[in-house]
Amino acid sequence: MAWLAKHIRIWRSVALLLLLVALVIGPWVYDEISVPAEFPCEAPFVRLEGDFCGVPLHGPWIVFALGSQFILTITGLVTGKLALAESGRQLAISLAGFLALLPVVSTLLMIFRGDRRWLQLFHIVALCLAGGLMLWAFSATRELRVIRLWGPWFYTGVVLGESILEFLMFAQRRVPDQAR
Repeated sequence: MAWLAKHIRIWRSVALLLLLVALVIGPWVYDEISVPAEFPCEAPFVRLEGDFCGVPLHGPWIVFALGSQFILTITGLVTGKLALAESGRQLAISLAGFLALLPVVSTLLMIFRGDRRWLQLFHIVALCLAGGLMLWAFSATRELRVIRLWGPWFYTGVVLGESILEFLMFAQRRVPDQAR
C-alpha cells in the first residue's frame, strides 16, 4: 500500500494514458452497411452478421458525433423545432457519452491538482459512474459482434482497475484520521 501512495502520480498517469489509448485507438462501434452475404467485404470493412459489413469507428468520431447531436438537439429545443419529449432520448445519449469522458478529466485533475479530499471523492464518483455506464451498455447489447470492439472493453477494465486503486488510497487515508 505504501508503494501505491509513493507512486500515485505515476500510476494515475499510466491510467490516463491507457484511458486515452482506449478512447482514441480502440474501435468502439461499427458503421454498418448492407452487403449481401454472397459478396465479400473489402478492407477496411469487416463482415459482421448476415448481410452486413461494418467499418470500426474510434473514440474521436464518437465524441464528434455525440457533440454534434447534442448541439443540434439543444438548438432545436431553443428554436422550438423540437419538443422536449422528442429530444429527451437524444439528450440522454449525448450526456451519457460525455459521462464516459469524465474519468479522463478527473484523472487529469488528480494528477495536476493533487489529492484534495473533495477531488478524490469526485474522481471516485466519476469512475464509478463511467464504469457503471459501460457495464450497463454491455448488458443492454445482445449482439456478439460487440466482443470484437476492444475499445469499450479496455476502457471499462482501466476504469474498474483505477477505481479499485482509488478506493484503496481513499481507505488508506481514512485510517490515520480515525486513529486520532
